[in-house]
Amino acid sequence: MKTKKPILTILFALLFAFPACAQQTFHYQTYDKKTGKIFNHFSIVIGNRQGNYVHAQFDMQGQDVTLDSGQEEYILDKEFNTNWFRCTQKDQNTEYIGERRENLLLLEGMFKGEKIKKEISLERKPFYFNPKIGLMHFVQSGKKSQEFWTLKKDDLSGYLMAAERKGLEEISLGDRKVKAVKVEWAPVGFGSFFFKRTYWFREKDGAYLKQIVSGSKVRELIVE
Repeated sequence: MKTKKPILTILFALLFAFPACAQQTFHYQTYDKKTGKIFNHFSIVIGNRQGNYVHAQFDMQGQDVTLDSGQEEYILDKEFNTNWFRCTQKDQNTEYIGERRENLLLLEGMFKGEKIKKEISLERKPFYFNPKIGLMHFVQSGKKSQEFWTLKKDDLSGYLMAAERKGLEEISLGDRKVKAVKVEWAPVGFGSFFFKRTYWFREKDGAYLKQIVSGSKVRELIVE
């Protein structure tokens, strides 16, 4: 893994060299739609293209508990597959990087206070470290379904997921009505009985708009 770091460092510097006006920034909040209680705010920044690569960032800040805070940054390809990422959660003593090399995901760094160095087989399928971002391209592609790999953040295990387009719906974002593409994704196989996510993405550009977390807990776009 160390032999590739200088190349990634150069690429990362080139991505940051692009002007801020090339970026798209989206701001979200997670809240209880019944009580109005806000749990956290987070942002997604996409931009700084260099050739076939895109730099993106994710930043979450909890309202009352720092364990709900953290930063992620990524180098994506033009189809928003994650080629490289760094995840930092200082209050959990966590900072690790991941790099995809062909069909392997290589992880190295500190996870919950322990040093890690591991490999995960990804087969020949897309890898989305953050499906909120990776699935934006899926929506824009017009595909009806897509299998992809992602990482379970609490134990760093790899899971093969299947996303399916469920059609166009009109959703509420605050006091606005927006046409959005509904996407459901879940583990391939029996795992879909225990875990499933529903996201909505804007029809015109694939931007992540909204998610029902559980019960009355909602995540949605508030500013862009």
